[in-house]
Amino acid sequence: MYYWESLGALESFGANSDHKRAKQRWTEWYDAYEVTVTKVLETYGSGFSDDAAPPK
Repeated sequence: MYYWESLGALESFGANSDHKRAKQRWTEWYDAYEVTVTKVLETYGSGFSDDAAPPK
């Protein structure tokens, strides 16, 4: 699962030239894939360590 701070940040990632090249080769690694774009309303739990926190 990936997190982006905003829809604009996700769109920037999608426009990245390295990402576009990798995306063209998805069939080398996967039989299929699915993208679901959602909005996180709330998160909770026991806490994240600094290296496990979702990116902002």
